[in-house]
Amino acid sequence: MPQIKPTYTFFAYKKLVLLSMIVILFVISFISLYSLKNYKNPPLVGKWTSLETGEEISFTTSGLVKFKNTSKTGTYTLISTSKMEYTIDNKTFVMYYYLEGRSLSWGVDNDSLEKFIKPSFLNL
Repeated sequence: MPQIKPTYTFFAYKKLVLLSMIVILFVISFISLYSLKNYKNPPLVGKWTSLETGEEISFTTSGLVKFKNTSKTGTYTLISTSKMEYTIDNKTFVMYYYLEGRSLSWGVDNDSLEKFIKPSFLNL
C-alpha cells in the first residue's frame, strides 16, 4: 500500500510562518509590557537603597528585612497599604511606608521618613 505524503504548497508554508511570527510577537509584547509596568511601579519586595545613607535593604517575600552591610535581620508584616509592623533586636515598631513609582519612603512617623530608591537593573 503506497503512503501518501502531505504536500505543502508554498503559500501554506508561508501562512504557517506568518502565524508563528504573530504569536511570537504577541508573547514578546506581553512580556515587555509586564516588565515595563513592574519597572515603573515595583513591589515592596526586593532591594532598596537609601538616598541619605547609601544603606541597602532587602524586603523578602517571607517577611524578612535584610541589611547589606550588617548581619542584622528584621521581620515585617504589612498592616495596611501604608503601615507595617517591623521587628528587629526583639523590639517592634509600627512603621509607615509609601511607594511612589521607584521610590520608597519608610520611617517611624510621617515626619521622619527616609527615602529609598529601587536600583535599576539597567546600569547605563
